[in-house]
Amino acid sequence: MKIINQILIKLFRFFYRVWRRFNIRQTNPRLWSNDEIVKFAPMFLGNVINVSGGRDNDKEGGSYRDYFRNAQSYTLSNYILEFQGSDAYIEIELDLSKPILNDSSLVKRYESVLSHTVLEHVYDVHQAIENLCKLSNDIVITVVPFLQEFHHVPDQYHDYWRVSPYALALSFKKHGFQTLYINWNDDPFGNIYIFHVASCQPEKWAGKIYPTDVKYGPGSARLLIHPEQEGSIDRVRIEPDDLLNRE
Repeated sequence: MKIINQILIKLFRFFYRVWRRFNIRQTNPRLWSNDEIVKFAPMFLGNVINVSGGRDNDKEGGSYRDYFRNAQSYTLSNYILEFQGSDAYIEIELDLSKPILNDSSLVKRYESVLSHTVLEHVYDVHQAIENLCKLSNDIVITVVPFLQEFHHVPDQYHDYWRVSPYALALSFKKHGFQTLYINWNDDPFGNIYIFHVASCQPEKWAGKIYPTDVKYGPGSARLLIHPEQEGSIDRVRIEPDDLLNRE
């Protein structure tokens, strides 16, 4: 029996590697999330900030600045001022774990806020989400891991959280941001990223980001996750994906 199990495991690993090879942009969460950002980034015309974006590297040889090609301006924030050679890759120093004061010049300064795989590294994740919402006068785009191996760099950043789609939608709802779109990549045995777009002006994006013919509004082509408009913040409605495809 032990030999049979070993053979089955080897076969499984072989076929899994083959499957991943032919589905690389779906199974690699970074590549998948890049494809998701590309769908939406050109829609945003105002000021954009990439919060704690490191060197703004999309890990495909490009930068997220180029994704937002129609933006009026693009700003990069990081917590610690660092340099790569003689070029600074920080424009605003921002600590997401500390509250942004209401009288700060950063409040509602940006039309679109991008946060890519950052929230899992902030211990006070609720404060971090509140800050992202404070920065934006319209859109917050968030990418977070739902399933991912532990990753950290000593003396630079730690790894604290994994966030579910429910938690993400409800956390933004708490601060007045409605989920317009939420999705995640497919890999039953690998890393899973959640891609989430929320807005404090959801009516502005009806028919642009989410279809107007879906009764409960925001969601993805696969699953709708939408906090109830009334009642407890802990309630979430899930609707079948065929709502998005109805006539």
